[in-house]
Amino acid sequence: MSRIICSLFFFFFANAVKAQIISGKITDKDKQAVVAFANIALKDNVDKIKFATSSDSLGNYKLKVPAGAYTLSISSLGFTSFSKKITIHADSTINVYLTPDNKTLDEIVVVAEKTTIEQQIDKKVINVGKDLLSAGGDATSILEQLAEIKIDPDGNVALRGSQNVTVLLNGKRSGLSVAELLKQIPASQIFKIEVITTPSAKYQANGLTGIINIITNKKVKAGYNASIETNANTLKGYGINSNTSYGNKIIGCKIGLNANEPFFDARAELDRQGKQPYNQNTNFEFDGSIREINAAIDWYKSSKEVVSYTIGFVNNTHNLIRDSKIFSDNTLSPQTNNSNHKHTTFDNSITYRYNFSEKSFLQLDGRISNNKNYLSSDFLNNQNMADNITDNTVTIYDFAIDHSRPLTQKISIESGYSFNQVDSKNTLTLFNNPAFNSTLFSTNREDIHALFTTTQVDMGKWEIQVGLRGEQFKRNALVKQTNNMVNLSYNNLFPSLHLIFKQSKNIQWNIGFDRRTSRPSLEQVLTTEYQSHPFLIDSGNTNLQPEFSNNFELTNQINHEKFDISSTISYRKNENTIINYTFLGSNKQTISTYKNIDGGNAVVLDLTINAKPFKWMTNTLNTNYLYTTFNTDALGYANTTGSSFALQFTNQFVISKKLSATVRYSYNAAETSIFSLDKAYTQMQLGVRYKFQIVRSNALLGLRLSDVFNTLNTKNTSYGDGFSIGFSRKPTSRVLYLTFQINLSNGKTIKKAERKSRELKSGIIG
Repeated sequence: MSRIICSLFFFFFANAVKAQIISGKITDKDKQAVVAFANIALKDNVDKIKFATSSDSLGNYKLKVPAGAYTLSISSLGFTSFSKKITIHADSTINVYLTPDNKTLDEIVVVAEKTTIEQQIDKKVINVGKDLLSAGGDATSILEQLAEIKIDPDGNVALRGSQNVTVLLNGKRSGLSVAELLKQIPASQIFKIEVITTPSAKYQANGLTGIINIITNKKVKAGYNASIETNANTLKGYGINSNTSYGNKIIGCKIGLNANEPFFDARAELDRQGKQPYNQNTNFEFDGSIREINAAIDWYKSSKEVVSYTIGFVNNTHNLIRDSKIFSDNTLSPQTNNSNHKHTTFDNSITYRYNFSEKSFLQLDGRISNNKNYLSSDFLNNQNMADNITDNTVTIYDFAIDHSRPLTQKISIESGYSFNQVDSKNTLTLFNNPAFNSTLFSTNREDIHALFTTTQVDMGKWEIQVGLRGEQFKRNALVKQTNNMVNLSYNNLFPSLHLIFKQSKNIQWNIGFDRRTSRPSLEQVLTTEYQSHPFLIDSGNTNLQPEFSNNFELTNQINHEKFDISSTISYRKNENTIINYTFLGSNKQTISTYKNIDGGNAVVLDLTINAKPFKWMTNTLNTNYLYTTFNTDALGYANTTGSSFALQFTNQFVISKKLSATVRYSYNAAETSIFSLDKAYTQMQLGVRYKFQIVRSNALLGLRLSDVFNTLNTKNTSYGDGFSIGFSRKPTSRVLYLTFQINLSNGKTIKKAERKSRELKSGIIG
């Protein structure tokens, strides 16, 4: 049994004399009760005290106090307190028996008050605190606080200038698009975010610039616990999120219920100049409804075995109304597009983990996720469009086995196998326009078999991790009406290397390298044309090849009592870069398709500075700069270089023990890419939180004002052969959010299931 620290407190009823411990030893012989002996000898008082513990002998506590009447009180962490009235005579000996307290605290968990960033050997971890500037929002309100991440008006995520990034939820893929996935994750449910820009060989290799892994809160406490959060905003949005849990040393279970009604609107203008010009003004309105229930249970079968099961169901529906006025050939044509989307996700997974020792384990993971998506789009004025319905089902099957064991005290090896399958069926029906009426039925199956191994060596100041991953990818797709078939097969190796050098207690260097890929999606390779807009047609390219990137990264961390600095320089070399480009077809339609170019290069600089000049103030500066080159000799209208710069400055104030505030200023400079230019824009946000108690329960009241000065306005110009398209979007962005949260608890935190931390760390499922 580990050492137990005991404290003896004597309160004298008679002579007011300080009783002091000279020496002491304690033990736990039968692992059921601790016996502490207090031998009190009447000698002269002492001023200096010594205290010691041991696990091999009974303890003797010798105290020099005058004879008289006293109250003897002994308390020890993890044991029931002892108190007894005693009378001291010459050479008195008193035996004291302490019994274990069933409310022993196994793990101390500190709830972060602010968001912090931690650099690990192969990733950056953003520990999400009680962030004032995400209250009442969804996952995008957390991600947009990082300078290296950019989210466009449609919810698409770019990491270090590229949308070719893999976004996972709790280490797993989703059957939804990234934009849909982020909308249905309440910000209050996010525990931390892993930004993995040079993933090790443990992670699936798809996603050129890396992985963003969003991890929701799975903390389970002893006893019964509950938290409830409600939110509302001036844009008619509102919601309620709740979590209830029960835990003890054998079982931990949790259930979450979320109901949210998101709403936003925007005004947009599209203007095509050059060949076949036209202008379009649109009022855009999004009205959604999200219902979610999730549950998890962890069974500590023995001291070495853990079995975990999670289940979740999400019903995500929303209406999108686009009310447009299109001006072309001196003719004004109104058009209204009413789209209804319904996404239902049923997800369940099971994990078994056996711990051979502290650093050696065997883990098996299995998962089935079923996603049904129904999208209807109705047009008022069907002259150039047809009403359409998409009925899509995506089923994901995952299995993984992961084994880790130490070879020596300094060398450990981890290896595993994973199988991932995506099976989808899609029906597209076009109707209410004889020129377009048709039905297309397609199937798509993707299989990935993967083996990986990593070896980690700890040499004190140096830590080295070397890994290799092999993946076999197969896709079989068919469009039945056109007999359009796609059969692809790739076998690739993906090495990784990570080094940590601990220069001193406060200075650390990280070096990372990995190779990653982007395999063409089904939409990118199917030649079937799909028209979603009167002037826009999407088409694929059956000859499209996978894209690869080689990523190098150097990070320096300086930790000081008053400040922390993290700086990163990275280099990315791409091969067979996949680009999306447009050209003009007949009937004024812009055709969007894909092709491979020779590649390109990118250099990225990241800088994060956290400073705490005063106890009541914390300042954070977060910047990201990107410079890219493109090999575009065959495309005369494309840019050969690109760049972007983003800066965020955050001030956090502790006004009192109950009141705190945060102010953030964001600046995104003009961004140049291969076919486009984004204008610069700024935004300022303000958040205030007040902590108080209701019926002995902790509660929070928060206010957040987004886009304080109403400056958020995105503008973009894209280029084609002989034409350009200008697009601007002004959302209703100055919004006031109100949140209220209450936490009900009657227990203390118990140890979390090993399965949870391991699953998120390995990432081999996703």
